[in-house]
Amino acid sequence: MKFFQVVCQYQYLHSPKTWLHKKYHNVKVTLFLFHLLLIPHVKLYYLIISSVTISIILFSLKLNIEIQTNMFKTLLFCFLTLSINGKNQSVDKRNLYKTRVGTYKFNIESLYKTLVHRKLEVEIPELLLRTLLISYIYIISIKIMMLTIKYEKIVTSITLPMRQLKHHVIQDVIFTTILGLQFLDTLSTQVTLLYIAYKIRGQNCNIDIYYSTRIKYLFVKDFFIVLAHYITALSSSLHNRDINLQNLHCLDVCD
Repeated sequence: MKFFQVVCQYQYLHSPKTWLHKKYHNVKVTLFLFHLLLIPHVKLYYLIISSVTISIILFSLKLNIEIQTNMFKTLLFCFLTLSINGKNQSVDKRNLYKTRVGTYKFNIESLYKTLVHRKLEVEIPELLLRTLLISYIYIISIKIMMLTIKYEKIVTSITLPMRQLKHHVIQDVIFTTILGLQFLDTLSTQVTLLYIAYKIRGQNCNIDIYYSTRIKYLFVKDFFIVLAHYITALSSSLHNRDINLQNLHCLDVCD
């Protein structure tokens, strides 16, 4: 539940309107997807350029402090996780096959008030540096796309060209994706309302343990009640309207 709103909440930024909002959504989605597909295969030099460029685009969106803080926490969590994994790669010395991993050295020099000159040498493996940059670019790119493009337009930009392919597996994926995104959007709205109600009733520091536990129980109970309600409503709607893969027609109605 903690990360539910991070994953599927409606994140489109209605205000303030930025220069990226004015670009046509099909062009933006195509460029973002092409960028994400190409990034893992380029050299480190281009990764650095791409990370700087995507950072400039992010800062140009004039995000509020809450969004910036959440993104910083996510990036910090990824950085710490990858750093710990990178340090543990050389623990097992029984490997029969070993590869030479290139490293990048950075010299950090500092001069204290006592005129003591200290020099710190930091080594970062190339593999770890590439992983950090790729993760950063992916997280920021997806976040920018979700902030500046409505999810309906993202879905139509991806699914409409795929509808030309008549393979049954692709048709199943498109059908499930459309229903799943609509369901998650409706459910996330309800979860947000439950979360706000829970925070309002649970902000009192003098509240006893029994009352706090009861609030959490009711929150979880209401979540599953809402989940069952929307599943039933969606299934009934599909059954009553006889909506299936054979009569599914995708129209770009978001323009």
